[in-house]
Amino acid sequence: MTLVRHLAVAAVLAVLLVIISIALSPFRDYQMAEVACYVVAVAGLTVLLGLSGQISLGNGAFMAIGAYAAALLILHLHWPLALVLVASAAAAAAGGAVVGVAAARLRGPYLAGATLMLAVALPSLALRFGVLGGDQGLTVVISSPGFLGPAFPLTWFCWPTWPAAGSAGPGARPGTTRWQPRWPA
Repeated sequence: MTLVRHLAVAAVLAVLLVIISIALSPFRDYQMAEVACYVVAVAGLTVLLGLSGQISLGNGAFMAIGAYAAALLILHLHWPLALVLVASAAAAAAGGAVVGVAAARLRGPYLAGATLMLAVALPSLALRFGVLGGDQGLTVVISSPGFLGPAFPLTWFCWPTWPAAGSAGPGARPGTTRWQPRWPA
């Protein structure tokens, strides 16, 4: 498909997403956003396990790093949502870079063991440090962005998540895009 067709399809899907999310209840909108988050997670696992052939068990730990960064920035520093999303992604990427440098020479079961250690050790930090909320984590209430006005409907959670899911999808399907690298397993 050409770029114009891709943009036209994306625009039609965006309009459909807005119409569907406004027509549904806030709970169904939240469910749609949750499904989009799962699509992103599965696409990441597909790239890691399916295309590169590596076994990594620490993906949840990196998601936790980003989630805790977002919750702490919202609760304690009162950052706007757009900056929180960027900063939490950067925090998770930084955590991944630190672990990646440490585990760069590991392969197969050794890489799995190193990332399993991270996944097992990280939740104990939440118990050790009270600012992280203990075993229940942190509760964050996210309202609609201020620039949208106070009368904006509550059904907006799926709007930022589904574009992320749509952009993650092509990278997880081997051989469907021209820009995708061919990684040997």
